[in-house]
Amino acid sequence: MVDSISSVTIRGKKIPFKIIGAVVIAVVILIVAFLSYTVVKTVTDPPEEEEEEPVTTVIYGPGYRRHLLLGNQTTSVKIEVDYVSGHEPSTYMLTTLQNAISQISGKTVTMESPQEIPDTANEYVRSDLEALEKLYRSVPELDGAQAGVYVLCLNGMYNGSSDILGVAYNGTSFAVMEEQVYDINIPNLMQTAGLSHEDFEAAVAVHEMGHLWGLVNINYTSERNYEDPYHPHHSIHEDCVMYWALESNPLHYMQDWQPGQGAPKPPTTFHEDALFDLEKIKEGVY
Repeated sequence: MVDSISSVTIRGKKIPFKIIGAVVIAVVILIVAFLSYTVVKTVTDPPEEEEEEPVTTVIYGPGYRRHLLLGNQTTSVKIEVDYVSGHEPSTYMLTTLQNAISQISGKTVTMESPQEIPDTANEYVRSDLEALEKLYRSVPELDGAQAGVYVLCLNGMYNGSSDILGVAYNGTSFAVMEEQVYDINIPNLMQTAGLSHEDFEAAVAVHEMGHLWGLVNINYTSERNYEDPYHPHHSIHEDCVMYWALESNPLHYMQDWQPGQGAPKPPTTFHEDALFDLEKIKEGVY
């Protein structure tokens, strides 16, 4: 016959195994409960807030950052302008662009002094513009409650075409092909009608800004039928800055002008259909 052990002696006192077992079980339960709480807290608790860093430029097409530029996520806009040597934008263009952004967005708009960059090419494609932006852009597209817009004023041609006067190539960036704008030659019209190249330059800048805002029907569908079926994302209204010819063929825009009709300056404002869409974009509906 073998006797079973029913107790253990600690410091001269016999403690039954039943008590020791109960203590061990209690400790195990506490450990399990602690580990369960830690796991649940890790999964369900929101991460601790960290200080926000300015959002660097990400490659989006025009219109993809329209809510950042127009919505209530931001309260101000800063414009940065870089230009190739010999192609500095006119004061009229800069002022017209700044005023248009202020009027449409309702935000405080500031503009940094234009900075000169080296003449790097005579012909550009989108990847060239993106490379220039990556190299020279300093204003983030989002810094707290401030949105950033980047403008390149360039020599040469875009995609090998002398008809392209401007291009919106990123979510918060566009280029004005200054050399092509100042090469516009409309015989007898510029002087007779009292037009200047600055008129076209300003219209092109506001036109490209309209594309950054999403006009026309870029990633949304308007309730109003005013998109030009032959020129996607442009307006059918010739008195709207989003009319297609302002971006690529001012000769077409001016072809019906006759002397005595008054100076047909290219528009720098938006038709009511475009204004309707812009308001919907600001509200987050589009």
